[in-house]
Amino acid sequence: MAVPTQFFSFVVLVSLALAIAESPTCVATGASGCSSVPGGDEAVHLQVLRATTVAVTPAAVNLLSMAMDGTAQISCGGHMASSCEDCPQGHGELWCNGDCQWDSVGGTCVATPAPTPAPTPAPTPAPTPAPTPAPTPAPTPAPTPAPTPAPTPEPPTCSAGEDVQCPGSSAWCAGNQCCPGIDASDGVPFPCPSASSGFTGCPYDSKVQDCLQR
Repeated sequence: MAVPTQFFSFVVLVSLALAIAESPTCVATGASGCSSVPGGDEAVHLQVLRATTVAVTPAAVNLLSMAMDGTAQISCGGHMASSCEDCPQGHGELWCNGDCQWDSVGGTCVATPAPTPAPTPAPTPAPTPAPTPAPTPAPTPAPTPAPTPAPTPEPPTCSAGEDVQCPGSSAWCAGNQCCPGIDASDGVPFPCPSASSGFTGCPYDSKVQDCLQR
């Protein structure tokens, strides 16, 4: 990396200052012509400085001055200054670096703005769990309706002495006759449905079915 010229000038100037501070006084050296130098011993330092052929730039002098009085606080890139406005020293934007940057609109050296910190991302909220659906109750089965009993058919109508079929069997009878016994007659013969109302000639006196018209 190239070292700026200002840095070398600064080093040379500091070295000269140290050399002057350590140079012997006029009296100590016995140099001729001391009495002709106004200011005595103090003027010897000035003579040494003038006698030394060194190219010291104004920027280096300014830098040494600020370094000695503590005003150099801003880095201009290759040199220091008390503020960004003092960095160019007539050299324009080439001397505006480091802590500063060149404002091309205003034509001045200004402080480099601090970088904008990246925004802190908002924390991702934890996903809300889906609510557990309530169990669907099993449908209540409709009650099974009781079967409607078939209507009891009305017994057929007949006239006394008419041929009719005996109840509970395939036998036929007519009038005052007995039908074969069935469970309803305790298994014994009973009067024919067309028998007359007063007929009692069968073991089971009552009719199981009466079809006479009333």
